[in-house]
Amino acid sequence: MPRRNLALILAIPALVLVGLTIRLTAPVPDKDYLLLKQIAEVLAKVDREYVRSLSDEERAEVIEHMIDSGLRRLDEHSEYMNLERSQQFNKDTEGKFSGIGVSIIADPVSNYLRIESLFPGNPAYEAGLAAGDLITQVDGKSTEGLRVDEVRKLIQGEPGTPVSLVIRRAGRNPTDETVVVVRGSVEVNPVSGVRRRPEKPIEWEFMLDPAAKIGYIRLSQFSANATLELVAALKQLHEQGAMSLILDLREDPGGLLPQAISVADLFLPGGRIVSTRSRSGTDQEFVAKPSPAGLGFAEVWPMVVLVNGHSASASEIVAAALQDHNRAIVIGERTFGKGSVQKLFTIPGPPEASLKLTAETYWRPNGKNIHRDPRTAKETDEWGVKPNPGFEVPLTDEDRQSWVRHMRERELVTGKPGIAPPKVPDPRAPKKDEKPFEDRALQKAVEYLKTKTAAHDKRPRPMDGFTGVEVM
Repeated sequence: MPRRNLALILAIPALVLVGLTIRLTAPVPDKDYLLLKQIAEVLAKVDREYVRSLSDEERAEVIEHMIDSGLRRLDEHSEYMNLERSQQFNKDTEGKFSGIGVSIIADPVSNYLRIESLFPGNPAYEAGLAAGDLITQVDGKSTEGLRVDEVRKLIQGEPGTPVSLVIRRAGRNPTDETVVVVRGSVEVNPVSGVRRRPEKPIEWEFMLDPAAKIGYIRLSQFSANATLELVAALKQLHEQGAMSLILDLREDPGGLLPQAISVADLFLPGGRIVSTRSRSGTDQEFVAKPSPAGLGFAEVWPMVVLVNGHSASASEIVAAALQDHNRAIVIGERTFGKGSVQKLFTIPGPPEASLKLTAETYWRPNGKNIHRDPRTAKETDEWGVKPNPGFEVPLTDEDRQSWVRHMRERELVTGKPGIAPPKVPDPRAPKKDEKPFEDRALQKAVEYLKTKTAAHDKRPRPMDGFTGVEVM
């Protein structure tokens, strides 16, 4: 029996015992005691009277869901995470994990898991796997009918350890092949550009319009390596003669607050970026610093920030800071409206767990809070980051689906050059009568920057050296 499950099961009679002890010793039960007593009695009743006996795992799951459901009633961002969920959360925010470097989806036709895309330069890519391949076995265990998270657990492991996969590729003879892949440390890159370099897909081209000298950088999340990757992209654009920038934060759900601060700091010569406020009313202010030598161009380039209704949290911090300081024009849709800060608290256990709790709110430079309470907020209320007047580009659901599909296709890596991936019907492919994709927000950004870049090009060029940036 797993130790964490045993601890949870033992906790049920222990809570009852604690309740009885307090009942005998405490003259007047306090509110906390009454709540603990109620929890203990509910758990004991389930253990005795439920229609069937629960397994150890089911008992543990009941308790975890009780805690998590209660926390989620506080707000949509607070949650309880057991050890497994906590470790996955840390991997997501760190921007790297141990595995083979593939994204997988369920294949409804075969009932196996299918490789959707590969991370270039990582173990699966180097081993010759391709998008469309079916993973039918992992270390001798069939994957038929398994969920994505179940197969992910089988594939992920310590770097340097091997994992044996049976790969089924349509059109190959034989269709099944056993491939042993050595796991590595896979880095998820949050920065992308206009297109991947065909000869080296791990690298991106960031120059959107060479004639107008307009660069384009998309940031998909504010993970731990966001600022460093952004700096490298800016360096490439500067060396190619770029004179303006489009920073695309559409569909970016946010991430780490320090990364939001350091990203905004790249483009601001000074002034407040954001401030946070706790329940005690104590403010913590984060202020931009002058750029290190060689990064001055990032503070003066004409700039556009693209956002939509799914741009949230750290994305909103950056968009709001650049908008409030008149440093950039914001184009697109009103953002999501997440103006709260979550902190992670470790519960030592056993069982070991974490609490992600909303502990602070953040405030944009103009003194307003971005947060939208989904239970009470109205469209007329002040929340989120609105596009600058005249730069709104509302999207229909069809527009958004088309844009997401376009971005996915742009970022997709089907395999190493020279490897032909199997042809697999894609249920998300555009319909025959669907209109060609048109990125109206991006077009509006280009039109705006063309007028600004011409004037900016006449200014003295900033110094050319490039020394990097300190990351908070």
